[in-house]
Amino acid sequence: MARHGWSLAAGLFVVGLTAVGGLGSPAFHSNPVPDHFAPPPLSPSAARLALWTPLAIPQAGGQGRLFVNTTDPGVVPNTGLRTNITAYFPLAFPSNSAFQAAVEEVIGNDTAVFGVFQNDLTYPVAFFSVFSNATDATLHLAYWSSLILSTGVSYDFALVAGTGTVWTLTVNGELFDDNASEAAFDFGATHATWGGGLGFSEVSIYAGAPSTPSEVQVPLCMAVRSSTGWYLPHSAQTYSILNGGAQWGVEGRAQDPLLAPGELVTGASISNVTNGSSLWTGGPIPVSVTLSLSATVVPSTSRVEALMSVAGPNGIPLPDVALDVQDSSDGYFSPAAVETNETGAGVSLFVAPNVTARGPDLVRATVTLFGFQGNSSASVVVLPAAQVLLSAGPNAVTLIEGSSMNVTILATDLNGSPESGLLVLFTVSGGNLQFVPYTTTGIGGTATVTLTFPASIESVLLIGEASTPGYWGHVSVRFTTVPPPPTVWDTWSPYLFVGIIVGAAALGLFLMERGRRRRLRPIPPIVLPPEPVEDVAAVSRTPP
Repeated sequence: MARHGWSLAAGLFVVGLTAVGGLGSPAFHSNPVPDHFAPPPLSPSAARLALWTPLAIPQAGGQGRLFVNTTDPGVVPNTGLRTNITAYFPLAFPSNSAFQAAVEEVIGNDTAVFGVFQNDLTYPVAFFSVFSNATDATLHLAYWSSLILSTGVSYDFALVAGTGTVWTLTVNGELFDDNASEAAFDFGATHATWGGGLGFSEVSIYAGAPSTPSEVQVPLCMAVRSSTGWYLPHSAQTYSILNGGAQWGVEGRAQDPLLAPGELVTGASISNVTNGSSLWTGGPIPVSVTLSLSATVVPSTSRVEALMSVAGPNGIPLPDVALDVQDSSDGYFSPAAVETNETGAGVSLFVAPNVTARGPDLVRATVTLFGFQGNSSASVVVLPAAQVLLSAGPNAVTLIEGSSMNVTILATDLNGSPESGLLVLFTVSGGNLQFVPYTTTGIGGTATVTLTFPASIESVLLIGEASTPGYWGHVSVRFTTVPPPPTVWDTWSPYLFVGIIVGAAALGLFLMERGRRRRLRPIPPIVLPPEPVEDVAAVSRTPP
């Protein structure tokens, strides 16, 4: 039953929502809860599915619905609704199957529903929908398809009233879908005032095998925003409607004392409880947090181990509790969000800030699991780091694209003495060159890094940072690649090409002119031989 710190993962959605035919207003709505379950009043749109679902339950399939409601009058009026859901391992659903985990609240004349949805054509996706309580029509439907819901990572949804009657949804503090119009909706009301319209629900519709995940962790079932901040309902009850023989249970702190108030674990691997069972009572409870550092005086930029532990009021270690670790002087932690193990312990690596004068720093660990409250702190004195001077020859180098070169780094102290055994880490900005990202200086304070540049025009900044704990220094070199110089062929081929063209043109003109002159030459006159002289006297023309 792992719980996880809140983090935001952004990226390309594995299965685009455009592949889902007919995504729009939900086609399947919940059946009313049978009277003999006697649950608190539910909104008319309770547990509606956010995306496309079948119009009827398929044959050889089934459906299941799990509700969590509260009778705490302190939840209204409110100006915000919040839930935290840990992304479960994606399921391979058969056709016409879906699963949804969401929180909902009636605000004015409409109902807001938001959380996580998956069907046979999508991976789990965050959604935000609004329905009219008068007509049951879909008024708003948005998906954050580019937000990859990473398995085991928790996502904190918060719908909060803002200017006028417009409410805005965020996920882990980021505007839903990074889009102001998708994240906001005008409910026509500044407050939610009906406690019966508030609830957490899960819906499973399936063909063949049940579509309920084996386990879904819900670090925060629901909380509302009051005038004094976020408020956890002091009571919660569960109701379920199971058809098709699916196993589907839920546990709260009343069933597992290691869970925080407001925290749930649900799924096919969880035992069923009787309808109407209480899941928790009371608000957040204090827990004991301890924090210790492996050193109390450290040079800046050095690393210190931060050890933490969390225990309940009875002294029993609490596993899977999320802790946020920060300091007062701009140091950083790896990781910054820690989760306790099965013994209630956690560890993070604290990197002391870079300072120019000796000074105190306060490290603090705070429980972020909503139903638990606790923190602890430890002081550390940070000393100025020993400065080293890193140099690499000229700070600007021009070379041929596609070539390689060795760059020698020299490390010295402020007196010019070489610094050996210094770890230098390299990063680049603006290019795709290949290199080993680290090196260590030798006896003479020098180290070499080999750079291989792509066969393209690049302008790359190489940055080297002294990374041995307690030392500080950096160097940067700008590399610019240029095309190789032209060869003899590159130089003269254009002229040769032009010469060939000119010669061919001249030859063509010559032949054309020669042909033209032949056509214009005059035809010589034809001289005929003289006609013979006729001997008239020798011929008698007298008829016989």
